[in-house]
Amino acid sequence: MRLYEYGKPLRLEDVPVPKVSGEEVLIKIGGAGVCHSDLHLIEGHWKDIIPTTLPITPGHENAGWVAEVGDKVEGFKLGDPVLVPGGWTCEACRYCRSGRFELCNTPVMMGLVGADGGYAEYVYYKTYRGLVKIAGLDPVEVAPFADAALTPYSAIKKVLGRLYPDSFAVVVGVGGLGQYAIQFLKVLAPETNIIAVDVSDRKLEIAASLGASYLVNSRKVNALEEVVGKVTGGKGVDVVLDFVGAETLSTDVYMLCKGGVLVPVGLSGQTFTLPVFNTIIFEYEIVGSFYGGFNELQEIVALAKKDKIKSFIKRFRLEEANEALEALKKGEIEGRAVLVP
Repeated sequence: MRLYEYGKPLRLEDVPVPKVSGEEVLIKIGGAGVCHSDLHLIEGHWKDIIPTTLPITPGHENAGWVAEVGDKVEGFKLGDPVLVPGGWTCEACRYCRSGRFELCNTPVMMGLVGADGGYAEYVYYKTYRGLVKIAGLDPVEVAPFADAALTPYSAIKKVLGRLYPDSFAVVVGVGGLGQYAIQFLKVLAPETNIIAVDVSDRKLEIAASLGASYLVNSRKVNALEEVVGKVTGGKGVDVVLDFVGAETLSTDVYMLCKGGVLVPVGLSGQTFTLPVFNTIIFEYEIVGSFYGGFNELQEIVALAKKDKIKSFIKRFRLEEANEALEALKKGEIEGRAVLVP
């Protein structure tokens, strides 16, 4: 499914199957997750920010089976089930050499910049070294791990030191990413009180089933008053993880206790405002968190193999990609949509 023009539906077409050599690997897609980032790309929201060259095949959440390997590939054979990271890096810049691959100066982001993604039957990956083995797991269930799970997992690990028994963490937006965030909080900070904030009662029900202690429908009540006044008794919360990233951010900061941390993750908005006095006097921290690393992907797969992660997947056929994107745009996907060729 190819994007030829911003704001237009994807087109289904036949393209040549990529050839591989050296360390390169060809993956037969088992599942490709449908992400809000794909919507931003397709609708042209990032056309002046990200140097995408059209046409391109979207899709950065991919899992499947090894279909072909180059002559320098080691440790992988045809048919091995694998999770595919959302891209690759130069491995030579200062950020890569310090292990902060997500900050690479010249990254390739599959389905966005530099390479086609997994809205297809096959996808190319530059090196076997980035693939994660997922034997025993369903690629359709695992595909969203490459972003929808990895992104909140990495965000939580950045602020784990701020969470302690009886601390409070707010998860704003409990769709695909937020649902994983609640589960990771339960594993990594089990004695933390989790507050779920969303505009959908159904998604809040799912959040409760995953371990959220408090539910706030911000369409029905004032979220700030509910969280700070009622739930924390005026104290405020230690961490806010925002997976929306729109006007919610300007409210989030007022939820924080002294020394609290706000982690913006969602990319729906453009700007947000901070209260200068509160931020300085109460020593708030704003911690950006983009994507995550290879080791974190392996850790997520390890948790999945221990049945610590539940995914809410709605399957679509590959040719139904436009329908899946429209359902996501309308808020009709309770967890994660996955395309299955």
